[in-house]
This record gives sequence, structure tokens and C-alpha cells, in this order.
Amino acid sequence: MQSKSTSIRRAGQLAGLVLIASFGLMSSLRAQVLEPPFDPRLLFQIPNQTPGSVQIIPLADLPPQLREGFSLEAKQRREGLAERGTAQYFVSNAEPYALALFNRLDSSMISDRSALPGAFNGRVADIPSTADTQGMVWKGFAKEGPLTNEQSKRIYQVFASPSGEMYALLQWNFVAAGASILAAKENMNATINGQPGVMVVQVDGAGQSMWNLAWHAGEYWFELFASGLPVSPQSAAKILRIASSVR
Repeated sequence: MQSKSTSIRRAGQLAGLVLIASFGLMSSLRAQVLEPPFDPRLLFQIPNQTPGSVQIIPLADLPPQLREGFSLEAKQRREGLAERGTAQYFVSNAEPYALALFNRLDSSMISDRSALPGAFNGRVADIPSTADTQGMVWKGFAKEGPLTNEQSKRIYQVFASPSGEMYALLQWNFVAAGASILAAKENMNATINGQPGVMVVQVDGAGQSMWNLAWHAGEYWFELFASGLPVSPQSAAKILRIASSVR
């Protein structure tokens, strides 16, 4: 089920059933996605799960099989990192696969920006110039997932800052994909233009980190990834400001 080119793992839907899956860096702990194809052996019954829906519900209302896995706080405790998290972000031990996101995107990146609108099934979002993004350079885009007439419903845009920070904006038209999203209310630790979101930073023993802020707006699911930033409330605030500027 895992795509070899990015960090996305896909899932599927059938008559309101839910497939355990993960999306982005940490969504096996925060969000559930439904998108064909699927494996019926991995389905759980969750009420009111319909295509194009977004549900943010208490952990206690999740099926027992999902509660522990969806709890980012529980993961922090297991990894001994709970004291490093704040109300602004969760901290987790880094997976090498997650830290290599930009290397994977670079291997399939298209640098022709004029090709971007025709490559995505939906309206392409952008990160505008602000005080936080001044001098940031658009590097290219990478398509993810099945294509219809050469269009993808999931796309990454990659940006580089003059100071060496790297950003990737994932945009997924989950409504067009016939998908739905399920997230745990207790994991919501950010607000992006009035929408709840989840901020996580993965850190390895050498101090390398990968930030991930996820939220939805209308028919789109967004994730903003960032590397080259220290693990601090100031970094979390900067990522939140950039995400809030996405248009």
C-alpha cells in the first residue's frame, strides 16, 4: 500500500467501513484516510464515515483497535519525549523514511511551473511572499498517486529559503478522490485560518528534524513539511504563520 516515491500511504472505503492507513509523516496517529484501492481485511466500522467527509472525534469514540495508535500523546510517552512537546507541537522519534522526504521528492520533481496547473485535479494553492517567506524560491513539484489523464489528486510543491530551510506543501483533493478523513480531537494542537490542525516534529539522535503541520480547507487536505529548523516554539510559530498564508 505504501508509495515508494513519497511518504503517503493510501487506503480505501466500502459502505462506511474504514481502512487503517496513514497519510504524511504521522497520520497513522492523527488521521484516517479512505481512498481506493483498499484491502477489505483491514477495515473497521466507524459511524458516519462517508466520501468527502471530515470527522474530528474524541479518542474514546474510536474503535478500541485505533485508540492507542491515534494518540500522539501516548506515542510521546512511549518514546520518552513527552516533556519535549508543547501545546504547539508534538515531538516524536524520527523515522529515516520521513527525514528523506526531500530526497525522494527531488528524484521525481518537475521544475516547469507552467506545467503545474495541468498536473493537478483542482485549484493549485501557493505560498505567497510574506515576512517569513521573503526570498523563498519555488523549486518544483511532484505528483503522487494514480493519474487520470496525467492529472494527480495529490501534489507536492517544494520551496527553498535563502537560509537553507526546505519546505514542501502537500495538497490533496480528497473530495475528488472520494476519500474521507478521520482525526482524533485530542491531537488537534493548531488552528489554521479557523480550521483545526496537528503539528508534529520528528527528531533523530543526531538532531535532524522534520516538521509536519496538517489541516484541511474545503475539499483539500494540506500538509506543510519543513526541515532545517530548530525544535522550538519559535519554529512552530513560523510554520503556523506560513501555513496560514497558503492561498
